[in-house]
Amino acid sequence: MTPAAATQDLEPLRRFYPDDVQPLMQALLGTLANLDLEHQYELERLERSTMRAGLKRDIAAKLKSRHQVRRAPYVDHLHALHVRRRVVAGAGRSGGEPESDLVRCT
Repeated sequence: MTPAAATQDLEPLRRFYPDDVQPLMQALLGTLANLDLEHQYELERLERSTMRAGLKRDIAAKLKSRHQVRRAPYVDHLHALHVRRRVVAGAGRSGGEPESDLVRCT
């Protein structure tokens, strides 16, 4: 992909998020992807282990809980950025222009 094509691919995102927010969001999403990948690796390693099924279930539940706790601050930060963008966009709108739900974090 040429640099010009890459820039064109980012144009729709720039309409939704200011240039100073975009790198932060990309970093947060990258961190979440890394956490998810690490979690998946841990679950696969657990599945390959020879321990009994009941113990595997207990450990898997603990891994899931730990994963949710580790992800929470990043998801919260993304959500706050999205809410801030919606508030700023809402303040600049005139009339009933529909709002985008580009990023929805739960």
